[in-house]
Amino acid sequence: MGFENRDYARTDDDSYSMRGSRMSIIGWIIMINVIVFIIQCIWTRPVGHVDLPEGFPEEVAEYLSEMREPVLDEWLSLDRRVITHGQIWRLTTYDFLHSRDSIWHIVFNMYLLYLTGRKLLDVYTEKEFLIFYLVSGVISGMVYLVWGWITHDPRPAIGASGAVSAVLVSYAMKWPHDRWYFFYVIPVTAIWLAAITAILDVYPMLLDPERD
Repeated sequence: MGFENRDYARTDDDSYSMRGSRMSIIGWIIMINVIVFIIQCIWTRPVGHVDLPEGFPEEVAEYLSEMREPVLDEWLSLDRRVITHGQIWRLTTYDFLHSRDSIWHIVFNMYLLYLTGRKLLDVYTEKEFLIFYLVSGVISGMVYLVWGWITHDPRPAIGASGAVSAVLVSYAMKWPHDRWYFFYVIPVTAIWLAAITAILDVYPMLLDPERD
């Protein structure tokens, strides 16, 4: 995505020095997410025994049992089965995990957070922004848990998409007519960008409750 050469996109010395301290909270959030992602990629363990329906080739079971999973995912993901037993910290920690299957999961989330978050720091303090970000993640997690309970889907969730989407919506509500560019070519206003992002986040959940 690209965006217009507005004041908040400029890198002249005056603008940069004025925004330097206010950018720090976003930088910290991005840095923590990147560090956690690296740990996810490095610190793994075998999946172990996998129960498959009858008829599956033994080779498939052996292949799956040799797969590795991040240790942090087991400890920190949004897992309804353990949250109901008191591990409520997962309502926040899942927000800092990302899928290892595609680097674009974390790249897109952090890129969008950077572009929209720094503009919101024109109207929010760093403390207010951090609280908003964390609370948005908790609310998104609670919505996911309720949906999982309704659809009987026990699988855990990871990712900052809920919190980042909340930041995008807040940005779009304040500057609805700011124009962004898909692939640096297709113009779209911020309000429509927020709507499209929300649809992309929600549609797969409605389409296939048994998704990963």
